[in-house]
Amino acid sequence: YERGSNNQAGRIRTSEYDYINQEIYCASSGGNIWRGTLDGANWTSLNDYFQIKGIILLKRFFHNDYQRMIMVNNKNCYLTDDDGYIIEAATGLELVQNWGWIFRGILSNNNHVFLGSVEWDYNLWTYLPAIYRSTNGGESFTKIIELTEESGFTVGSSHFDIWMPDDNQEVLYILNDRKIFLYEEEEIVLLSSIETSQTGNNILIGGIDEYGEYYLHCRIGDELFTSLNSGNTWIQKGELPTGTFTINSFECHPNMPNRIVIGNVDGFSTVNGGDSWQLINNWWEYYNYPESKLHADLPDFSYYTNPDTEEDFQLICTDGGIYISYDQFENVQNLSMNGLGVSQYYSTYTTRFSPYHIYAGSQDQGFQVHLSNGDYTGVLDFDQIISGDYGHIVSGDSGVSIWTNYPGFVMYYNDIINSENMVSWDFQGTGYLWLPPLMIDPYDNKTVYIGGGGIQSQNHMVRVNYGLNGMEAEDMNFTFESKISAMAYSPITNNYWYVSTENGEFFYSND
Repeated sequence: YERGSNNQAGRIRTSEYDYINQEIYCASSGGNIWRGTLDGANWTSLNDYFQIKGIILLKRFFHNDYQRMIMVNNKNCYLTDDDGYIIEAATGLELVQNWGWIFRGILSNNNHVFLGSVEWDYNLWTYLPAIYRSTNGGESFTKIIELTEESGFTVGSSHFDIWMPDDNQEVLYILNDRKIFLYEEEEIVLLSSIETSQTGNNILIGGIDEYGEYYLHCRIGDELFTSLNSGNTWIQKGELPTGTFTINSFECHPNMPNRIVIGNVDGFSTVNGGDSWQLINNWWEYYNYPESKLHADLPDFSYYTNPDTEEDFQLICTDGGIYISYDQFENVQNLSMNGLGVSQYYSTYTTRFSPYHIYAGSQDQGFQVHLSNGDYTGVLDFDQIISGDYGHIVSGDSGVSIWTNYPGFVMYYNDIINSENMVSWDFQGTGYLWLPPLMIDPYDNKTVYIGGGGIQSQNHMVRVNYGLNGMEAEDMNFTFESKISAMAYSPITNNYWYVSTENGEFFYSND
């Protein structure tokens, strides 16, 4: 039975709004498409049976009398005509799937799908950018452009992006470091060049102003460049206030060229084309105001205009769910407070006695607790008692006390049910995994073992004890062959211990 959490959301990668049905669609990091309303209600997962991880494009459109939805991730395009009841994969992307990835997806106004990809060329022995197109709603793809050094392009993995205006012209703009190309009527031509010494980190966005002119903004390196005349000339706007979490973390209003937003850990917006930037909120403000402050890490921004009311709104995807703004990010509202079941849990621990409290270590949603009153029906709410990433959870007294870890330290709660007071030990030495494994001592609930790394030398179990003098730690004697990835002891014969290591070796001990 699903038990939670009901109120703590994890990473949402991208979103789409269905104007006809007035519903939000969004893609979770776990590979699910969720559908809900603008007030954050009625969330429903559409594809529990079919996981699509890493979605970068989610679009809905009419195709052959059906409302088709496409989901593009780094390896393929998936499509459904019945809201996920049946999902099919596209064909024609075998070269990308073999040794490459898709980094950008675009749906044109006439429902053609364009994909920007990077492939490995075995003859030239380098990464080559390529563009694919589907003319049948994402069912099959054909490569239309391959960018090579011989044809005047900078090759590699971060020197390339594409953008297409939302009109009936189907003109494809290509950013390749300092050059802007046009692909139109099956031909590619150099349109303009951008004066800068920076390279890489290419992102290209744009829109159509009130006079029907295309405007474009691009990121090259850490600088912003703007064209207000369809890419013919460019203005350097200075250094951007932050980097980007994903390629979708840099976006602009589709009809107002001066409104741009960018985000990595924190988000920044501008209403004057980048002359000045406004911080949306500091990441740490979320923890006191989760309803009205963005969670840290921002994979996607989207601008929308309701065609009936002409009301603008924006959707923001974060590592703590999805938010909405009606005033260009001045104020934001969390739509993930109830029923959006996209928590990302590394581990859980349930007390071995009634009323069976539950502890959870999450990805960027902290260490969480559900203190039960004996009612286990339905999806449960969890309280986040400390922020961040928390991994393994162990206990030597059936859950009265708890050890858990964060990248860089281990924590001990002596009486987790009644108190949030804890003590911690920062990892000493080097070589630990990001979230190293924990093993409780079979005879002492105040002693835990951390998989090393190590304090004095590498590849040891590290013994940590909480006593009268606080936290004390030491390397165990035995040296393993690489970093420790898992540890356990036999619950039947407690002095039988087992260790596996990152290089695939398995060890046992009877002492």
